Formats: sequence, C-alpha cells, structure tokens
Amino acid sequence: MDLPSSLLNEEGKAELICRVKILLAENNAVFERISRDGFEQVGLSQQMCSAVWELRHPMKLSDLASFIGCNRSTMTGLADRLESLQLIQRKQSPSDRRSVIVELTQMGLQKRQQIKDHLLGDYPVDNITDFDLVMLDTALNSLSPDRFINTAKPSPNAS
Repeated sequence: MDLPSSLLNEEGKAELICRVKILLAENNAVFERISRDGFEQVGLSQQMCSAVWELRHPMKLSDLASFIGCNRSTMTGLADRLESLQLIQRKQSPSDRRSVIVELTQMGLQKRQQIKDHLLGDYPVDNITDFDLVMLDTALNSLSPDRFINTAKPSPNAS
C-alpha cells in the first residue's frame, strides 16, 4: 500500500495520530456497549470472558494472567470463580510442581463458544477484508495497555 507523501511528514503523521485516536474512541464506545451487553448475556464479567477466551489450550495460570493483563493474586481469585462455575479445572504442572495448569472443562468450552457466537454476531465486520483484520489485530496489539503501564505519565493531581 502506497502512503500519500503528506502522511510521511511530521504534520501529516500528527494528523493521522489524531484521526486514529478519534476512531479508536468512537469504536471503543460501541465495543464497550456490545461487550457489556454480551458479558451480561453470557453471565460472566469482562475479565472472566477474557480468561475463558484465552484458554484455547491448557496453560499455566501465571501465563493466563499475563494474557489478560492482571496480576497473579487477581488471577487466583478469578480462577476460583471460574472453577466454582465449573468452567475451568486446575491441575499441578507435571514439569514444575509449583506451577498450576488451567484448562477449560466441557462447560467452559461451551461458554467459550457462546462468547464467540455473541462477539461474531454483534459487531458488523462483514465489510473488512482478511488482510485488514490481521493488520488491525497487529496494530491494536501494539497499543495494548500493558505496554504503557511503566511509561504512563503520572496524573498532575496525583499526590
């Protein structure tokens, strides 16, 4: 894809960054509404949905915490709730007795499918090409909030 030369200079780049931020904010509002409604429909919190979604295969609980952007103690509580709903099961890692492996149960797999059905049905993505979808995923992953945790500027009102 050839970019117009105006996008390559400093002013063009600044304009594009502003446009992207506005588009992200507009789409974020739509995604928040869809997600909030969807999480209520599937009966899970956003964090629980994220955990169930990421568990495509068994993984260490600490890795799952990294994937969904939470600390280990939060992940332990989240895993407790998911386990009480019979959506996941925990087992000791065969290679490292200190590690806990989590995986979806049959009910968890069904809940993951329910999340997928909801997400695919509620947001119109029929008009986006496969290439653009992959590029969007790559771009949004590069903007993942965990990349900015240590670089965020403190709030001027922070004491």
